[in-house]
Amino acid sequence: MGFAMKKNTLIITVFVLLLMAFMAGCDSRSPVEPSMDPANVLKIVRITTSADSIYLDEGRTFAEISVYVENQDNDPVVGQTVYFQKNLGKLLALSSTDSYGIATATFSDDGEFGLATITAYVTSPTIGDPETIVIVDEASINVKIIEVPDVSNINIVLKEHPEDAEPITNPFINEVVYVDISAKDSQGENVPDGTVLTLRASAGFFQNNAGGALSDSTMVTTVDGKAYSWFNTGTVPGATQIFVRVGVYQQSKTFTIENIAQILSIEEITATPNVIYSDNNITFSTIKVIVRDSENYAASSVPVKFRTDLGRIINTVYTDSSGVARTTFWDDGAIGLATIEAVVKSYSTVNPETVISESSMSTTVTIQVVPD
Repeated sequence: MGFAMKKNTLIITVFVLLLMAFMAGCDSRSPVEPSMDPANVLKIVRITTSADSIYLDEGRTFAEISVYVENQDNDPVVGQTVYFQKNLGKLLALSSTDSYGIATATFSDDGEFGLATITAYVTSPTIGDPETIVIVDEASINVKIIEVPDVSNINIVLKEHPEDAEPITNPFINEVVYVDISAKDSQGENVPDGTVLTLRASAGFFQNNAGGALSDSTMVTTVDGKAYSWFNTGTVPGATQIFVRVGVYQQSKTFTIENIAQILSIEEITATPNVIYSDNNITFSTIKVIVRDSENYAASSVPVKFRTDLGRIINTVYTDSSGVARTTFWDDGAIGLATIEAVVKSYSTVNPETVISESSMSTTVTIQVVPD
């Protein structure tokens, strides 16, 4: 009985194997081998770094690594993942391209000196097998991690233009100013060329030479002990600081971003008549001043201050609705040519006691002896 069952099982097994072989022989299809060619043709057209060197300073200095990715039609690729590897330092492992086809990653030190090689990769699924991923292009760039230099003095000056001799005290909102920086070592000498300065602002933002917005922080390098950046004051008035750091040494510049204020100017000053007598205040001259604002409108209710080097005058008069202020000038017993000056001041909207500009204009009146 047991032998018969084993014999029947053997016959069935052989039959199944023969049937499978027959079916395979009848199937005319051949297996599809997946291609190793990428489904997406991508290329890294360039890789750049914002700084060739950074300092061993616990991540205070850094380099922005930018990777530009295009497709086979030379168009920017949006949303493409770019992978990063490095032999030294710290860096995020991946980043996605923006609307310009650019992926960025921030590289900083990890406590070791040396030459870091940063490699960026783009990948694609293969044709016929989405599970198989291949590297379609790669590019590398080097960044040095070096010792923090000796810096003992940093001076920060705000200017309207690079060539200006006079600094700006308090810029206005939405104004772009030039940040002029000089750096010295402990011996009073210029720091070495290429010294990296890290800039940070408590308000506003830094710009590049083309006017493109960066962020509230950026890095610049020195040449002959000097470095610079463009700074946009932004839209919020108030107290602001710009910090400049090298390693553990930091210096700051504190200033006020002013709101758009009414900047006043004297358009005209006249004296009618321009001759009076030394006659104990019988004759007099009317001094008329016209004041306008920065948009050339009549400036009303503005105090105009008058002063003279001879004779007497009413010192303060307010402009009327036409922007006109009139005051009276008399003799004081002396004869000669009196110079009369009118002054208007524009005040800060943030600190009302702070004068941000001053306009003045002068006229003359002759004081003569009373004729016979």
